[in-house]
Amino acid sequence: MCLIVDVNVAHTLISPDNDSMPIMNWINMGGMVVSGGKLHKELAKDRNVRRFLRILSQKGTLRIEGPQNIRRETIEIRDECISDDPHIIGLARVSGARLLFSRDKKLHSDFGNKRLLSRPRGKIYQNHTHQHLLRNSVCRSK
Repeated sequence: MCLIVDVNVAHTLISPDNDSMPIMNWINMGGMVVSGGKLHKELAKDRNVRRFLRILSQKGTLRIEGPQNIRRETIEIRDECISDDPHIIGLARVSGARLLFSRDKKLHSDFGNKRLLSRPRGKIYQNHTHQHLLRNSVCRSK
């Protein structure tokens, strides 16, 4: 079970609100967060998020994908993306993660695009009413 966390919502996991609390509960029950490449660098710019990622890593609930594979996938699909986040689609393709926590509408469109992510299709978690998606999030095992 894997989840990609976008930069625009990462801060909500540090001080969980009503929408991010189900994600924190899911992580504490063994849910896996996936990061890597450009996304990981973006997340690590914030000191509190960097500390949070370190804690996840120590708990074994953070998986970091290699930047070379993500970059290769990103180059392949970047012209098809409408968002400025093709690296997140690349990460999803490399890791197999099909659940995204984000509030970026253009990225939502890309993540749900069948041509960019299929078998299975990408799903977007935006708020606590989407917590049912956490039960079915998939990821390739390493």
